[in-house]
Amino acid sequence: MAFRVLVIGGYGNFGSLICNHLATMPGIELVISGRDSRKLAVKLAELQALGGKPCQSWCVDIMQDGKSDELRALRIDLVIHTAGPFQGQSYAVARHCIDAGVNYCDLSDCRTFVSGIATLDAAARDAGVSLLSGCSSVPT
Repeated sequence: MAFRVLVIGGYGNFGSLICNHLATMPGIELVISGRDSRKLAVKLAELQALGGKPCQSWCVDIMQDGKSDELRALRIDLVIHTAGPFQGQSYAVARHCIDAGVNYCDLSDCRTFVSGIATLDAAARDAGVSLLSGCSSVPT
């Protein structure tokens, strides 16, 4: 069975690079997410041109309430949240992941965001999911 990965912000700078890599990895089923359906379509076509496997897209504003059930229905194993900036951003995506039983990592480079995610630790443990924050190249 394939490992399903959802990249939020999959057509942005970092998200695009991650998608380019994951689309060619064996055993990975890639789902790309963002708020702009046109940009999602362009990225899907780009991945096909690179020789990647067919990918799925999910056009959504994941920061909105009530997205946990939709996320659960996608049967995602891991969310990679690349849709910064993370300064001032809420933990809505991480909360959706906890509620949906999905593992989570983000590329936050904001110390406040990274250290604050610890407030969700107990809920994540209770749900049996991992939350990894600050998986970026340059934390500040």
